[in-house]
Amino acid sequence: MRYFLYILIFIIFSCELPDNETEYQEGLVVFGRIELFEINGVAFGDIDTVRVSLSSQIDANLENANELYIDDANVTITGAFDQDESSIRTITLNTVNDLGKYVIDENEEYKIWPNSNYTLNVIYEDYIVSGITTTPSYLTIQSINDTYNCEQCSDPTIYGETTCENAGENWTSEQQYIETINIDNFDSINNDTNGLWVLEPNLLESYIDNEVISSIELSRYGCSVGSFASKPYFVLDIDDQEEEDNPNLSAVRILSYALEDKELGLEPFNYDAEEYSDLNYNGQWDSGYCEDENYNEEILCLEEGAIWISEEPYIDSNGNNNYDNATYFDYNQNELQDMTLINTFYDTTAVFDIWKGPYFRDENYNPYLLNPFVWTIENSPTPIMWLYFNYYGKHLIVIQASDDAYYDYLSGDPLGGNQYLLPDSNIEGGYGLFTSNYSKGFFLNIIKAD
Repeated sequence: MRYFLYILIFIIFSCELPDNETEYQEGLVVFGRIELFEINGVAFGDIDTVRVSLSSQIDANLENANELYIDDANVTITGAFDQDESSIRTITLNTVNDLGKYVIDENEEYKIWPNSNYTLNVIYEDYIVSGITTTPSYLTIQSINDTYNCEQCSDPTIYGETTCENAGENWTSEQQYIETINIDNFDSINNDTNGLWVLEPNLLESYIDNEVISSIELSRYGCSVGSFASKPYFVLDIDDQEEEDNPNLSAVRILSYALEDKELGLEPFNYDAEEYSDLNYNGQWDSGYCEDENYNEEILCLEEGAIWISEEPYIDSNGNNNYDNATYFDYNQNELQDMTLINTFYDTTAVFDIWKGPYFRDENYNPYLLNPFVWTIENSPTPIMWLYFNYYGKHLIVIQASDDAYYDYLSGDPLGGNQYLLPDSNIEGGYGLFTSNYSKGFFLNIIKAD
């Protein structure tokens, strides 16, 4: 079970918490996290890597920022680690001598309790800092029905009402129904596969066929894309407050982790660019042709008893007076239709450039996006739309309730929008964050719609 949790934590937290420089007053910067993940109704916990470094002036002249990391601090966590929740003890974390990282000894036996206090203490030279987290203990998730007023062009590849009407199309409005999905599939599938789905996502195929894992069709067009207000694929009702008189969420994170982001496949055709049907597969438009390729004149074709085919269907949709066949999406921009990261949610339109940003590129110039995608919400029900997904294929969706310390941290400026505004840290005597989360997950399959 501990091995399985290590893999889950790697999946869920491959993105580090922001390690921000602050307005200068030298001190220790510490980031640590405790994770609880519910499996079969029981919360299993683990302590993630703790990072320790020194703060620095914003304009400091550093040849290498890595010199700020500290590998010889004394790092401990105190709390309820035994089967007896009232028993309190201290665990010492070991340095790995790598960029200020400290980890639990792999032979250390311990338990993490929900709704329990854990204190992180770090001592380095004259610096002594500490932080306290209270582990969350409550999280419910429901998929609920909803409706959405879908406004889009009669040609859904055209965005914007004015652009639509200028193109001679109609702007339409239709109330559409948002269906529920199955979010109660993690435990049964994880039990059936003994957790091996982590290493072999194809084990999930039969559950997709049987609709134990719900599928959605991810589209690049119409009201399904454009902003955070686009049509949702499903809606989640999330509650992390056990008290009935407290309707407000703490900071809840939704992580969308693609399990097949590295899959290779042939770059797909872009049939939106097709202007004629190449019925005889000769790579050109023909005003007419014989089904027997040995005869290229109608009279000879008919004399030989073959069939003469009238001209191939043609529409000059781009107005260039050329007969353009279907093109392909040149994901890696090498002017060849070849293998690429086929599950990347790829598009080159302005809408994608604005909302998804420029694509990252690997050593073969194949495009890819962040995985997992992580977004923090504070309101429920919450619509889950196109921006939550960067890939097609099988996904693990994780809903993560955070402690009050993370909520308070976000109320500051953790992403560095203002470099002189400090996040609200719970590290006494220093900077950073010691936080804890309570998570549940479910599987989802995403199909390429167009």
